Amino acid sequence: MQTENWYVAYTYPRCEKKVEKRVKEMGIDCYLPLKTVFRKWSDRVKKVEIPLFMNYIFVRSQPHEIFRVKEIDGLANFIYFGNEPATVKPKEIEWIKKMMYNGSEVEVATDSFKRGQRVTVQKGPFMGLEGVLLEEYGKHRFIVEFKGIEQKLAVNIPVHYLA
Repeated sequence: MQTENWYVAYTYPRCEKKVEKRVKEMGIDCYLPLKTVFRKWSDRVKKVEIPLFMNYIFVRSQPHEIFRVKEIDGLANFIYFGNEPATVKPKEIEWIKKMMYNGSEVEVATDSFKRGQRVTVQKGPFMGLEGVLLEEYGKHRFIVEFKGIEQKLAVNIPVHYLA
């Protein structure tokens, strides 16, 4: 029996929630990390949930099932490296879920970040996580690299938790 993997699907702009709903309706597990932001219109300010990774959704399935998911309206394709679909380790999905659940201030890092010293979190909810430490505006930031989607997350972690 084949094992299920977390695959990275790329959606058309602003279709992440629609694709997530349709994947779940197919009985396939998926994960769309959402963050809460405040959006201002001319007459009001509203709290909305937006995807943490724009145009990305994680789909957990067996390799032969991803072809069914490709048929969903709003899904552009799966991310591939070479001839193989990109996968994300279950541990990385759990870290994303933990960051989102704990209410950490998480944002997708831009290319303006420069690589610094590699560190490992020694304490707290992200213990064991490895990444890159950098300093921005006097705050210490911990950059977590997820190779499966070539994205980076920035999360505030006390510097004394790092080694």
